[in-house]
Amino acid sequence: MAKKYWEFWGDLYERNIRLNIIIIFLILLSAVLGYALLKVTIRPTPIYYIPSQSVAGLAKPNDIPNSAIKAFGAYFIMNMANITPATVDDAYTAIKKYMSPRLLSISEARMAKELPRIKNDSISSLFSIKEEGLLEIKGEGRKRIYRLTLKGERVVYMGREELSKKDVAFSVEMQLVPPTEGNPYGITVVNYEQI
Repeated sequence: MAKKYWEFWGDLYERNIRLNIIIIFLILLSAVLGYALLKVTIRPTPIYYIPSQSVAGLAKPNDIPNSAIKAFGAYFIMNMANITPATVDDAYTAIKKYMSPRLLSISEARMAKELPRIKNDSISSLFSIKEEGLLEIKGEGRKRIYRLTLKGERVVYMGREELSKKDVAFSVEMQLVPPTEGNPYGITVVNYEQI
């Protein structure tokens, strides 16, 4: 016996309800799976490294040890303080990419004044570190400032003639930032000075 017209529409209505429930379930399932995939993709993974021949370590994402901050500050100071007329352009280019935008705008004017004088008068500056740097930490969270003070001897030459030789200290203040392609260290310099 064939189904009546209303029985056919009744069965069709029940099937449509079941299909709608299945479609809603699949949409919710795909949203949950998409969220889980996004969460797994965005999460930084730890990096395993071997710092010496005897001990292995684990570097956690966005966790920069104080020794690395000290090394970065020393690198910045050494590039800034050790210049010759031949290397001054490269030294300034190397340190400019690690400066904060505010410090960069202040420093560029100073560098523009010093650059012709260094090249014309053939001024060279050599800085050698005498003792290990002192690292001070101020603040909390993303506003934390790392201040590294390095003491050493600075000798300034004009051509081959020694102009000055004195003990000086350089101070550099750094802040952690998200690493970028231009600054993979995740550290930016917010201030520096000769004490």
